[in-house]
Amino acid sequence: MAPVGSGHRDRWITIQHLSESQDASHYPVESWATLTQVWAAKTDLRGLERFVFSADQQSAPYDTRWEIPYRPDMDPELVEIPKKRGLVVRGRVHEIVAAEEVGRKRGVLLMTLSGGLVE
Repeated sequence: MAPVGSGHRDRWITIQHLSESQDASHYPVESWATLTQVWAAKTDLRGLERFVFSADQQSAPYDTRWEIPYRPDMDPELVEIPKKRGLVVRGRVHEIVAAEEVGRKRGVLLMTLSGGLVE
């Protein structure tokens, strides 16, 4: 797949990172904080549904693909992106389920599932 030109990145998105700390009783606490905001290209892929036999319901392996400029803190080979990063667009959270590098550090593709609204 050819990388998307910067002129096609027309969505302003927020990338969040998972922060792990401890509360006063030393219990682990996870929270999300803004890592950065970047322009992204969005491609809807809702037609790629598959049947999940264990739950007897349809679900998509992912429903949207986003391409962002390459960033070292978003490199799929250096960061476990699906566990450590999140994507928010206009108040809607998208769960990152996969990521891959485009070319040689030309961009990063993020495959997401649409989630709920940020409260």
